[in-house]
Amino acid sequence: MHRRRLAFVILVSAAAGCPSSNLPGLEIDMSVPPSRDLTVDPCRNFMQDGEETATDCGGPTCMPCDTGDGCKMGRDCASGFCTNAKCDAPSCIDGAKNGTESDKDCGGSCPGCDLGKKCTTGADCASKTCTNGVCVMGPCMNGKQDGMETDKDCGGPDCMPCDDGLMCNLGTDCKGMTCTNNVCLGAITCVAPMANCDGNDANGCEANTDTDPKNCGKCGTVCPMAMPTCSSGKCTKNQTALVLAATGPIRLGDVQSTLMKTGAFTKVDTFDGSVQTPSLNQLKTYDAVLVFDDYGFKDYKATGDNLADYYDGGGRVVLASPVNQQGRLSEIGRFAADKYVLIYGEGGLDVSADTLGKLDEPMSPLVAGVAQLSVDMSLRLAKTTIVNGGVVVAEWANGAPLIVRGVVKGRKRADLNLFPPSSNADAYDWKGDGAAILRNALLYQ
Repeated sequence: MHRRRLAFVILVSAAAGCPSSNLPGLEIDMSVPPSRDLTVDPCRNFMQDGEETATDCGGPTCMPCDTGDGCKMGRDCASGFCTNAKCDAPSCIDGAKNGTESDKDCGGSCPGCDLGKKCTTGADCASKTCTNGVCVMGPCMNGKQDGMETDKDCGGPDCMPCDDGLMCNLGTDCKGMTCTNNVCLGAITCVAPMANCDGNDANGCEANTDTDPKNCGKCGTVCPMAMPTCSSGKCTKNQTALVLAATGPIRLGDVQSTLMKTGAFTKVDTFDGSVQTPSLNQLKTYDAVLVFDDYGFKDYKATGDNLADYYDGGGRVVLASPVNQQGRLSEIGRFAADKYVLIYGEGGLDVSADTLGKLDEPMSPLVAGVAQLSVDMSLRLAKTTIVNGGVVVAEWANGAPLIVRGVVKGRKRADLNLFPPSSNADAYDWKGDGAAILRNALLYQ
């Protein structure tokens, strides 16, 4: 550093016409040129160069890159995760401490941390108490009634609701959501996953804790912005879906619009399987795929093989009539051969008018929001067989299965005896709560 300053003094002196002999006590070896350190930091030159993976970031020497920037490996990204050569955004389920988290996958905008985890404020902790940067037991765990609690370690705005028989001020102070004469009383009996989360006995068990993002898993658990969808009682990231069908553009567009209007998906794309077959890589960009046809797929075998590979990789697949009919995906390709299919339709199709019949499992998340359904003349399986351990969840009024669930390779999945396009595309197709049926089946896991 001193040499650079000395060189600067010499250069300035020379430019001013001052001979070096005017600098008392200074002896300079003019045979050695003064050193120059004018190199620009390559990590701050507004260019992508060297081993950087994006402009001035990534690689072994520069700072990690932001979300959406280019990358080669996790270390190139501030989030620690690189997917398809792009830096992922931090999430609450990626197994790393990133984003606003105070500890791995908790705190900040994520759910509160358990005891012993790192924190910055009480809001980072499930106990609401942060001491010396660590989540510790809060007043809701100290074995006495204090603060705004209505009874010992329960009630009030900060603690868990109280059990029946304990003191309360409001219905929200009670697990049963009913406070009478300042005592928690048992409310109406609900069968999980349904719950009486608003405390209003008049509307019964109004919340489905398997699918309600405001009561996910239990009453009052609101899914955070980073994981806004409630699926099987757990908050999950934004969901994407593909409508894979061999049909015309009007019906494809109708199903796409129907699913988007449910609010459960941030993106719904369409793919015409009568023209080409989607590759496994194309399918893998979606969380779930809805499959149906009325024209016939270009290649049933390749489609069935790719759907099986996609499901094995963690994707969700819902087959809807008539694609599960004899001679279609129920018989052709690995999706049929390896026993993923839950409904098998023999012979022709039923195009008679019908309505929603019996709900065999009325508390199932597959029938959440389903109260009415009718068709005038829609494509359904005429003669059905439930296969591979399938269980009927709901029926048509004529007794034919409408929704069937099952477990395939250790994972839940569902198939439908319902033609997905609505009466907006064709007056003969479904009216009522068909959108809820499609949504629930795609989110089922």
